Amino acid sequence: MRVKQINTALYNLLGDELIDWERDELALKLSLLSPDVLKEVMRHLPVIWPVSYMLFYAFIEQASTAGSCLKPEQFHNWVKAVLDVYEADGLRQAQLFMEEVESKYVCQIRGEAGASLLANEHLLASLARGMLGRDIKIIASPETSFDTENLLMPPVFNICSRQRHNFFLYKLTTTFMAALELGGTFAQNCFCTAKHNDTDNVDDLHTFLATFADHRLAADLLYLCETIRILANLKRYYAGLCRDCHPVFSRIRKTVKAADSVRSNIITAIQGFTISLVLNDIKYPTSLPENITTKLTNHYNEARTLNESMTLSREIYDHASQLPGPYTSPPPLPFMGRLNFTAAYEQIAQRQDALRDNFIKTLSAVIPPSIAKQDKTEIAGEGGSRPTVESLTAMLTAAAADTDQKSKVENGAGPEFVTIDLELTKDLIELTRNVEREFGQLPRQFISSAIGMAG
Repeated sequence: MRVKQINTALYNLLGDELIDWERDELALKLSLLSPDVLKEVMRHLPVIWPVSYMLFYAFIEQASTAGSCLKPEQFHNWVKAVLDVYEADGLRQAQLFMEEVESKYVCQIRGEAGASLLANEHLLASLARGMLGRDIKIIASPETSFDTENLLMPPVFNICSRQRHNFFLYKLTTTFMAALELGGTFAQNCFCTAKHNDTDNVDDLHTFLATFADHRLAADLLYLCETIRILANLKRYYAGLCRDCHPVFSRIRKTVKAADSVRSNIITAIQGFTISLVLNDIKYPTSLPENITTKLTNHYNEARTLNESMTLSREIYDHASQLPGPYTSPPPLPFMGRLNFTAAYEQIAQRQDALRDNFIKTLSAVIPPSIAKQDKTEIAGEGGSRPTVESLTAMLTAAAADTDQKSKVENGAGPEFVTIDLELTKDLIELTRNVEREFGQLPRQFISSAIGMAG
C-alpha cells in the first residue's frame, strides 16, 4: 500500500517526466525510508529534478545514508549545500559530497573536520605500497586491523578538530600497520626468554600466548609492547610524520579513559604512557609502578625486537595478573586497532606459497633442460660456467640488487661464477626482489626446485 501511495505522490510531483517503470522502481526504494526521512526527500525532489537527472537519482540512492545522520530539519540546508557543490564543481563532486554526508557535511556543522577514507584511499594505498613493495587493499571497517593483505580502517576519522590532523591519523595508521610487518611483528619461529628465566622456543604468537592463563590480557600487553617498539622505529625512520602527528597524539591521549577494573586499567595506563613517550612528556602523571615505566621507557629508547617485546609483556603480565579483576579489553588506541596475527599468518602463508611457486616456475622456464643432468652443487661444463644452485643464487641476488651493486657485477668486479650465459627477464628479477623481501633471502631450495623442474 505504501509503495502505491509513493508512486502516486511521485506522479503528482513530476507528472509524466518519469516513465512508469522508473516511477515503480523509485517508489520501491523510497518505501524503505523512515516516514520522517521520506517526507523530507519527497519535499526536495522537485528542487533537484530540474537541475540534473543523474543528481536526482544519486539523491535518492543516498537518502537512507543521509537520513541516518541528519535530523529532518537539516535536510534543506544539506540539499542546498549539494546544489552549491554541483554548481561549483560539477556532478561527480556533488555525488561524492552526498556519499560522504557525515564527513563532508555533518562533521563540519558540528564544528568537526573529519577526514574520509574514500577521499584518501589512493594516497594511503600508495603509502603502503611504497613501504611494503606490493599492493595492499584498503577497506572501510568500524575497527582497524591489518592481516598483511587487507588494511581495515574507519570510513571517517574525526577525532581531531582539524581535517588536516585527521588525515595525518590515516597516514599514521597506515604507516604503523605497514611497520608492524616490516618490524617483524608477524615473524614466526620466535625466541623468547619468557618463563621463569628459562629459555623457551616458540613457533609463533599462538604458542607464546598459550602459556598464559589470561590470553586476552597477555595479547593486549604484548601488542602494547610491540606498539612502543614500532613507534620507536617510526620516530627513527619517519621523523617528519611523527612531528606532523604531535597534535594527533595529544588528542588521542585525551581520549584514553580509565577502565572499570584495576586489572583492565593497567592497559589504559600503558596507553597513556605510550603516547607520552612519543610526545617526550616526562611529566605525564601515571599510575604505573616505577619499575614498569622504566622498562617501557628503555623499550622505546633502545632498538628492540619482537622477542624482547614478548619478554617484557610477560614481566608486566606477572604484575597485572596479581591485580583485582575481572579483565576486559579497553578500546585500543585509534591507530593500533586489534592485532589479528592469526589472519596475518594465514595471509603470509598463502602469499609465500604463491610467490614460491611463481618464482620456481618462472626460473625453470629460462634454465636449459640440460642443467638438470648436471651436478646441482658444483660448476660444470666446457667453455664456461653452468648455472648451479650457488652460481644461480649469486647471479639472481646480484641482478636484483641496487644499481651500483649490479653494475659492479656486470663490470666484472664480482665473483667470476656469477657470469652465466642465461637470460634474466624483468619478471624474474622482480620476482627475485619480492622473494628476498618476503623471505629475507633467496632460499636455495627454490633454485634447486627450479633446476629440477627444468629437467
